[in-house]
This record gives sequence, structure tokens and C-alpha cells, in this order.
Amino acid sequence: MNSLFSVILIIGIFCFYSLLWIIYYKQYRFASYLFDLLPYYPIFSILNGLTLISIFWSNIENSTNKILLTIISIALFSPQFILFSKWRRNYIIAKYEKLLVELATNDKIELLSFEDYLNRKNKPFEKTIVIIRHDVDISLNRAKNMMRLDKKYGIPATYFFRNKCEKYKFDEIIPILKDIRKYDNIYAGFHFSTLTNTEGDIKTAKSRFKEELEIFKKHATIRFIAAHGDMYKNRQLVTDKIINLEELGLHSAYDINHDFYLSEAGGLHHFNREEGGITFEDQIKILSNPPKGKLIQILIHPDWWF
Repeated sequence: MNSLFSVILIIGIFCFYSLLWIIYYKQYRFASYLFDLLPYYPIFSILNGLTLISIFWSNIENSTNKILLTIISIALFSPQFILFSKWRRNYIIAKYEKLLVELATNDKIELLSFEDYLNRKNKPFEKTIVIIRHDVDISLNRAKNMMRLDKKYGIPATYFFRNKCEKYKFDEIIPILKDIRKYDNIYAGFHFSTLTNTEGDIKTAKSRFKEELEIFKKHATIRFIAAHGDMYKNRQLVTDKIINLEELGLHSAYDINHDFYLSEAGGLHHFNREEGGITFEDQIKILSNPPKGKLIQILIHPDWWF
């Protein structure tokens, strides 16, 4: 019983610590290892159940100690149960595939990449235009899983990669960028966090951005960038015109004038930023009867889908 309880205690402390990061930063992506373990939470629940049974049948004579251990086990189990339930409802990869099927089969929708949108040169929309963007914050494996589905259904999508992050190195991106060049419907973008990398030094960030961009361009055609949300406002490099996008042959994903915005940023599904959390099913309903002649941008973070 002691060894089993110790395992549960370690797992529980890890989950609790990760939740503190989530609550403190208001961003789920900071607890990256927590996401990696999500598929195994049912196993943790079984271990927790065995621990409770062991406590009940143990030789601990002091009833107070038994009650205390039981309370601790339940308290450790609760965050695992809450997180797994939330992700199972909204972030299973099969549900993302359901979204793609809706997009691919709905004759009211025209799917465009950012590239396609630029090439239209402001021509009026006969249907609802949908553009899909993926910000790859921490997990290349999950990005590849989504990419396979996008390719399967012929969905145009742009994957924005970071050059430096907690869970992958640039060298690991190179094979993916090479694969993207073979696809007709998948594009690569630069998800920059240059101001964060230079700790807010704007002058250094300006030159560093160009260096980072050139590294990406050695392996992929980069026409679109998107700032990574972080402790420093990386987007400031664009909004304050510290970097000249036109001079660099770039466009910002935020400069596309969408009418509606669907996202799961911050661990919640959103319909337009100001309207708060909605369910995944609500997103499907919105797309099943889309507003004609409007532009919808969908932002997906592969990191949260398993």
C-alpha cells in the first residue's frame, strides 16, 4: 500500500503543481508535460482506486489516519479527473476530424489558405470563406497528427512553428518543413517570440527577427507570421512597425480582416474573442450554417489534441 500511495502522491503533486502554473499564468500551454500525460489519466484513476481499496483493507488501526489518507487520495484524484473529462469532451483528435468533415462537405463553405486569400485580391465572396491556422506551441507529434488529417481531407492549413520553445528544437522542425513542401494544401509560417527571446530588448529583437526568419527560409517558403503570446508582447514588433513586413515580403496572420474568429486559445473554445467559452459542438453548429459572404478564421493549437 505504501508504494502504491507513493506513486499516486507523486502523480498528484505533479498535476497540482501544473494546475498552479495554469491558474497563475492563465495559459494552459505552460503545463506542457501535463498534456503529455493526459491519455494516461484513466490509468492513474485505476491506481487511485486501488490505493483507496488498499487503505480501506489496510492494517492501519488509527481511523483518523485512514480518513486522512482517503481524503488525500481523493484530493489527488480530483484534478486528474477534471482535466481528463474536459479534454475528452473537447479535444479528442477524432473531434477535430469531425470538424474537417464538416468543412470539407459543406457546400456553403469555401476553404482557403492565407496564400489563397491574398491571391484573390479582394474579390467578393460568394460563399463563407474559412481559413485554418495552427499555432504549434509545444508538440510536433500532435502537429504531425493533425497535418495527416488536413492532408487526408484536402484542407488548406498553415502551421506556424516556433524557432525556440520548451519542447522542441529547430532541427526537429526541418524534416516537417521538407514534408510540407511536398503538400499542395499545407503551408508553413513563423510563430515568432523574438521579443521574449531578447527579454524585451527591441533593438536586438529587430535584428534577431531577421536572423530567425532567414533560418526558416532556408527550409521553407515563409510568407506569413504570427506572434506567440508570451510574457512579452511579441506582436509589438509588427504593430509598432519595428520590423517592416513589406520589406521582408511578409504578412501577419492578424492582418487578415476576418468577420468571425473561432479559437481554443487558453483552453476554451471561443466564438470571437469577446464572447467567451463555448463548446466544441457549438463550433460545429456555427460552421454547419455559416454566414454567407463572411470570412471565418479558425485557430487551432495541435498541442491540446490527442
